[in-house]
Amino acid sequence: MSDHAGGALAVAAPRRAGVLRGGAALVAGGIGALGLAPFDLWPLTLAALVALGALWLAAPTPRAAGLAAFLFATGHFGVALHWIVEPFFVEPELYGWMAPFALFFLATGLALFWALAGWAAARFRLGLAGLAAALALMELARAHLFTGFPWAMPAHVWIGTPAMQWAAWVGPHGLSLATFALTLLPVALWASGRRITAGVVLVAAVAALLAGGALRLAQPLPEPRAEIVRLIQPNAPQRDKWDPEHIPVFYARQVGFTMASPRPDLILWPETALPGLLERAEEPLAHIAEAAGGAPVVLGIQRSDAAGRYYNSAVLIGEDGAALDVYDKHHLVPFGEYMPFPAFWQGLGITGLAARAEVGYSPGPGPRTLDLGPLGRALPLICYEAVFPQDAAGAPERPRMLL
Repeated sequence: MSDHAGGALAVAAPRRAGVLRGGAALVAGGIGALGLAPFDLWPLTLAALVALGALWLAAPTPRAAGLAAFLFATGHFGVALHWIVEPFFVEPELYGWMAPFALFFLATGLALFWALAGWAAARFRLGLAGLAAALALMELARAHLFTGFPWAMPAHVWIGTPAMQWAAWVGPHGLSLATFALTLLPVALWASGRRITAGVVLVAAVAALLAGGALRLAQPLPEPRAEIVRLIQPNAPQRDKWDPEHIPVFYARQVGFTMASPRPDLILWPETALPGLLERAEEPLAHIAEAAGGAPVVLGIQRSDAAGRYYNSAVLIGEDGAALDVYDKHHLVPFGEYMPFPAFWQGLGITGLAARAEVGYSPGPGPRTLDLGPLGRALPLICYEAVFPQDAAGAPERPRMLL
């Protein structure tokens, strides 16, 4: 064999190994996402994170380690967030072409957080313990930076299992750190030759997580409150929600449910339950109040102000249908309810999917409670806002309930 051929093989072998490592990371990340809803196969997530630890250890350089983490996260978010393409097909003739680009750029954009963690842990020789801490830190950053996007967190795979109870003590980010630690640290033991110990530690850590949650579940619950809350939803497919022919049907359903006996203590209608603006809704609000028979009603509606700004709001109405209090959604969905850098997107003729105005809704001032009288103060969270723990804890006064 010539020196040239030998050199070519020497270069090709690491390149082939890198391709295989990258492909394995991408597939492992996709499999790991199956631990999230609607699949709920959480053992697959644990196995995938173990694979990530092995792939990260096998990376020859910090750059390769960051790439392995990036590809794993791309597979993870690509599968976990597959549902984001659905809004683009409500009006496919306008937005359908954007769906694959939206999923690709969202998955790869979020994966950059994991790439940074993978690179930094390798660059500064932090080991797998450092990788676990770096990934947890990047998940915390992902939940806050650029308005935050904390969907598909590792902690979420425990939803529906006793282990989710640990979030009451350490929060979702603490539970994500625990998930990273219990999967990555056994890989370090395995790599050091202590393979039986690695298996025992992994099994014991998972068992402890589940057992600790089960102990909390075994504690007696507080006495239930006596008040009755009625939740209303009209079963409206998104494609039909704003159709003028369907709007009266959905409105009538909600009014009918509101009138049903027995009379509750509070009635909740959903986000944007009425198609019009609050300032033009005197007649339907009075009708809804009459149907409620004196029970307070909180419903979702859009509103505008004198400056031409639009808000996605929740309004509390009294017995006569008058608006007693209004909350404006403050944590808006990027590219859905508002467009970052609106001048750039306007130049391309692209507006937000749910935006009423060209540049979208305006955010409200922040979390605040509504005074429901004898029921106490309630913190409204409109759709997307319910994903953010900091929003649920961010009201000036502690609410008695979350809406």
